[in-house]
Amino acid sequence: MYHLLGASFLKSLRPFLTKSLTAKLPKLEFILLHTLATLAVVSVVLGYQAAMHGAHRQVLANVCALDGYHVSCIVGLALLTVASSWLVLEAYQFVSSALAHAMLMRSITVIMLVVVGMFLFGESYTYTQLFGVSLIVVGMVLLNDQVDLWKWLGQQRR
Repeated sequence: MYHLLGASFLKSLRPFLTKSLTAKLPKLEFILLHTLATLAVVSVVLGYQAAMHGAHRQVLANVCALDGYHVSCIVGLALLTVASSWLVLEAYQFVSSALAHAMLMRSITVIMLVVVGMFLFGESYTYTQLFGVSLIVVGMVLLNDQVDLWKWLGQQRR
């Protein structure tokens, strides 16, 4: 349970750190440095696993077992990652708060997952789940709304 709380806390720092770094670095340089840092961390973890548990043989066997389709899927995921990183960094220009940006990105991700799941993969959702997605949409509208909702509601009552 505590590792989930720790991971959630660390993940919550990401939007603030990203916004701070993108103020200092151009988008492409940020993506490059972020990717290199991620590669370094993954390499250290794999190196540790190999040294302590001899896992390097299994990793190499798994990589060598990939066929052309799976390699193309990995390349496609890499392209999607870079493209989505670029778009997220573009979106930072239009949202002033890192918190609002993080909430919007997560909300949009959930909505897109539902849409793609329904139309491309034929997944079905319960009415409760669709109601939850509609609450996300309403929350996004309220979060982005430039009108003071409480003031607007007060004027409507008169």
